[in-house]
Amino acid sequence: MPKNAPQISPDTDDAVVESSDLPAGPRRRAPSENRRKRAVKRRGQILAAALQCFTQKGYHETSIIDIGEVAGISPGLIYKYCNDKRDVLFQVILAITESYNQRIPQAIIGVKDPLVKLLCGGMAYYQVIDENISAALLAYRETKLLDKDQIRILKDKELQTNQLLLDCILACEAAGYCVDDLNAELATYWIITTAHMWGLKNWRLRDVVPFDEYMRRTLKMILAGILNPTGRARLPRAIKQALARSRSFGTTSVESVDIGHAAPAARTPRRPSARAKNA
Repeated sequence: MPKNAPQISPDTDDAVVESSDLPAGPRRRAPSENRRKRAVKRRGQILAAALQCFTQKGYHETSIIDIGEVAGISPGLIYKYCNDKRDVLFQVILAITESYNQRIPQAIIGVKDPLVKLLCGGMAYYQVIDENISAALLAYRETKLLDKDQIRILKDKELQTNQLLLDCILACEAAGYCVDDLNAELATYWIITTAHMWGLKNWRLRDVVPFDEYMRRTLKMILAGILNPTGRARLPRAIKQALARSRSFGTTSVESVDIGHAAPAARTPRRPSARAKNA
């Protein structure tokens, strides 16, 4: 086992949580909260190990056995959470996508000023990218390997995230802070794509500017383009308030995101065959 492999319990696990998206039919008794937490932790260990393997070796050169070795568990236990290697990839990408939907509401809760709320939501999105650059890059490289249903789920999640930021922009418009010809959805994508640019070009940008400055300057530039004179007058103070609040957002990683409700249930666990090493 690698030196830094997570310390986990023996190779038995009864904590798998069924997806709420499963078709109607016989269902097990709802698990206790402790069992659910164990399932979230176990799935997180698997996804963190998979991300490490995919990043270091590439998707095609990684096997389920490799992932199990890094996670410190048997391949058979991985099959309780994931159907196959492609499903592992899907769940890693789903975790980073779902992290936006969990982080942004936490960042904007209780914020009354619409401009500060928009900045907090945008900063939360930027921070998730900064904390998960390897996962963001993996999503860009390998999403094409997923099946149509998996890609549809990811697109739906993206639209869900977009709506969180779009609602903040529309609230600014309703408050009278925006230009008359505002295209709110386009402005939403300006925020999202510049956040992803930090991940995609991080190899260079991190030597050009610190992350906090990149986030502040870029959001200021975007908002200056969509705000009217009233909104722009409020912008410097709103940025200071949002930056101060952003320091309490906490951090998010693939390992910590609960995707149990969003990830399809795995098949009945099975012992991997010799062929599984290359699955």
